[in-house]
Amino acid sequence: MTDPKKKDIATSFTAFLFIVLVVSGMLMFFHIFDNYTKTVHEILGLAFVLASSFHILLNWKQMKRYFSKQIFLISGILVFFISLMFVFLGKDHKDTKDVIINSLLNTHISNSFVVLNNNYENTKTKLEEMGIVINGSTTIEEISKNNGLSTQKIVEAIMY
Repeated sequence: MTDPKKKDIATSFTAFLFIVLVVSGMLMFFHIFDNYTKTVHEILGLAFVLASSFHILLNWKQMKRYFSKQIFLISGILVFFISLMFVFLGKDHKDTKDVIINSLLNTHISNSFVVLNNNYENTKTKLEEMGIVINGSTTIEEISKNNGLSTQKIVEAIMY
């Protein structure tokens, strides 16, 4: 295969993978089709790394000229610091869903039972009939640990 053909292939794959990553990244940002886009984004992101590496390798002569321009250096520094800012600001970011779930699992069972099933006494009886011992537990997390079950199993038992 001639060099121009390799360049065409590398550039085409790089361009189309870039488009897929942009679209899947936007869908992920707005939490649209999360279960689908995450896998597509991750796997094709790896393919993008490979395709763009070939693209750079095959176009190295032209890329060296571009890399030597001052705007390339300025852009690189700017993107690096913006990325660093997101890393440090994001480390304290809490996902709303995780906050709600953790609150539910660690609040007093009289409150969490009501939220999940509307009736504390009926829920307590239902769990005991299923062999789930409440004893002195005050949270779903404690019930889970004391019974050797996951919190998910306890919540499912409460809700159904």
